[in-house]
Amino acid sequence: MDIPNFLFIFYVIFIDMKKIVITESQYKKIGKLISEQDDNRYNREVDVNIQAYGVTYKGQEINDVTSANVRLSYLIEQEHRSWGIKGISLYDIKGPEILEIEVDYFTDEDNTTDETIQLQLDWSNVETEDEEGQGVVTVGNEITISLVNDANGNIVIESVHVPVYSL
Repeated sequence: MDIPNFLFIFYVIFIDMKKIVITESQYKKIGKLISEQDDNRYNREVDVNIQAYGVTYKGQEINDVTSANVRLSYLIEQEHRSWGIKGISLYDIKGPEILEIEVDYFTDEDNTTDETIQLQLDWSNVETEDEEGQGVVTVGNEITISLVNDANGNIVIESVHVPVYSL
């Protein structure tokens, strides 16, 4: 198969410079997922997985709990030495102060109803799980939020788990 000369030259130039070529739609998608703000904070929209095993609402068993995606922001810092970069760390993960969830709960044995409630999020106690070898430094595509009932039977957030990718 013959490659037109101008395409071959274009390919060789970019391979030697170790750059990649992406389409405009790919650029927009990447820019939408991860963007850097003026204060060196990065942000990314992630899916929310809610775990509500054994949790009740209004004294009734919960059928399902869902939430819209949330936007997380975080800092990435490089640790420099005279010989190069020693490490790269991702920290100070923050998100919305209020999480709106839709609770589908049983009203009797066969029927369910939906209600939207708001839960307070505490980003100072985020649990992170470091995952290496992905070739990027970012937060994962999905965070996990675990719910429990407090002493009064109200739904509260027990934990927020965020996977963190590092080199």
